[in-house]
Amino acid sequence: EKILYVGAGRRILAYDIKSDDTIENERVFHDFSNEGRAGVDGINVDSKGNVWGAGGTGITVFSPQGKQLGTIAVPQVQGVRFGNLAFGDPDRKTLYVVGNKNLWRIRLKVAGVRS
Repeated sequence: EKILYVGAGRRILAYDIKSDDTIENERVFHDFSNEGRAGVDGINVDSKGNVWGAGGTGITVFSPQGKQLGTIAVPQVQGVRFGNLAFGDPDRKTLYVVGNKNLWRIRLKVAGVRS
């Protein structure tokens, strides 16, 4: 919980959080520009430091170093898009994802950080 991730158009930016709760060291964590898809709206982090980003056509998971680990695609229904996500349930191993008028629940093996 020392890094702030921000969805900024087709990029995810990362900032270091200083001890006085200000931020510094802006950098591009991931750039979707060459992938033919929009960036992410919702961002969250799991207990291993992996970054989860929801937006448009799916949920993309990145290592703490920014390497893309995988993608969970949205259901193939016309107009369905993911918008935001959060880890929930007492063990924080359920990922809740919203988009349009829908709510999805995905059970995971890793827990999200408590936010």
